[in-house]
Amino acid sequence: MTSDSSTGGSKHIENELRRIYILVTCLCIFMFVWIVFVPATAFVNRPQNPGWRDRLRSETDQQVNILPRGLLTKYEGETLVAFTHIIPAVVWVMAIPLQFHPMIRKKYRKFHRFLGRVFVLTSFLLMIGFVVILQRGLSFENYLVGVEPVVIPGTMVSWNDAFLYVLACFFLYFAIRAVGSAKRSEFHSHQFWMIRHCSCGLWVIVQRILSVITSVVYNLMYGRVPAPDHMRGKVFFYLGLVAVIISVIIGEYTISLLKMEGKRKAM
Repeated sequence: MTSDSSTGGSKHIENELRRIYILVTCLCIFMFVWIVFVPATAFVNRPQNPGWRDRLRSETDQQVNILPRGLLTKYEGETLVAFTHIIPAVVWVMAIPLQFHPMIRKKYRKFHRFLGRVFVLTSFLLMIGFVVILQRGLSFENYLVGVEPVVIPGTMVSWNDAFLYVLACFFLYFAIRAVGSAKRSEFHSHQFWMIRHCSCGLWVIVQRILSVITSVVYNLMYGRVPAPDHMRGKVFFYLGLVAVIISVIIGEYTISLLKMEGKRKAM
């Protein structure tokens, strides 16, 4: 391999990693805005004092004709969900760009370690809120009129909830493996596991974006004609499935680039 081709390959990897970092940062900023500003789902636990955001959420929820009802308003009055899932999600998404920024990791190691501990604790807190959400019947399936959740034979657990529980287990498993690698000073392995951990959470943001795009396209094609609820449920479920696939592919592609970069540096 010539020096020029090696340099070109390294530059390509560097550019690809930079693009992925920018993409992920944009996703995190999108979710931060979604939670804190518009539609501000962090503040739905105060229905007794409605403001312009509450009216916007309610009006938007009523105008969505292809997605399940209540997606923006179902957490109204759910204070426990707000403090165990929604607000911790703000910390989680905004920590990601800081934790994966190369300069911050190298130059501010104490801050990186401190924020890493907060990040992992937040991950576990998020999953407590996730369990609360499912146990209180706040998943989208329970907002489909005339449509019963499809349960696993012999159980009371729906296929959708089972799918989410599996993702949650991977979410925590990858975080635990990342912590273990860090304790053993296996920093490359730590980074790989943490990327997989993030992939198991960032899909939610991708689903939000796909949902917005789908709603806009549907309204342009069919106007105010509401879709039947069974179709709404299927659309939202498959948007989530596609979002998971996209998130996992990006994560694994990032890991493959980092491994290639490591091999080039070792040569």
